[in-house]
Amino acid sequence: MDSENMSAVETTNHDAQGDEFLSAFGWDEKNPDTEAEQTAEAEDKPAEDAKPEEAQKDDGKDYPIRYKGKDEVLHLTDDQLTAMLQKGRDYDEVRKQRDDLSAKAADYDSLNRMADYFASNNGMSRKEYMEYIDSQTTEAGIRARIAEEHPDLDEDVVGKLVELEVSKLTAAKDAAADEEAAKDIAALHAEYPDANINDLPSDVQADIENGMKPVEAMRMHELRELRKSKAELDTQIAALQKEKDNHFRSTGRAESKSSDVAADPFITAFMGGG
Repeated sequence: MDSENMSAVETTNHDAQGDEFLSAFGWDEKNPDTEAEQTAEAEDKPAEDAKPEEAQKDDGKDYPIRYKGKDEVLHLTDDQLTAMLQKGRDYDEVRKQRDDLSAKAADYDSLNRMADYFASNNGMSRKEYMEYIDSQTTEAGIRARIAEEHPDLDEDVVGKLVELEVSKLTAAKDAAADEEAAKDIAALHAEYPDANINDLPSDVQADIENGMKPVEAMRMHELRELRKSKAELDTQIAALQKEKDNHFRSTGRAESKSSDVAADPFITAFMGGG
């Protein structure tokens, strides 16, 4: 064996012995370059066991809609359609709440303008004016005002003063309400002299309890009664018209039969004697 071949054999034996030596200590000597090449090959090689995903069954339907002035087609499954219907039902309530909030916002704007007007007339800002109103009309505001004006008073005394002012405020509100009610009754008697405020129709009483003025409630009652009378009258007119049409058709058939008999040649000759 030549020297080159002997060197190759010795190198191989040396490598084998080295691997066995490292393995004896639990170490595996790996070639980084070889490992990287194997990893790259594994990434480039398509997975033989990979299976194509099964196409999901499409049980949806097309639903034409009109959204923001444009025609569209939605493709929805039964579950998606149910979800959208539920959202639609929910939106009805959301829209009602939105409309209520919009109406309240309009009321707040009017109140704010009114507060600004009175605050300006009294040389105050809106916040100062609202704090003043609170100090004059609410129990908490009255208590805070008395405590600020008389810091040395005992709590019991402050409580009695608050109770006194609240009672006066309540009496003033009741008097104002009674005066307003008296005006409403006078207006009702002016337009409906025979109306008895203690014996009004049930629908009128319901409208008044819901905040409507007595006169307005009576007008609504009259309108409902007129509509009811008109509906009854329309029904009677329709019945009379139907009865008239039936009578006309019956009379027309009788006259037609009588004319046909008189025009018959045999009957005419017989009646003429020849």
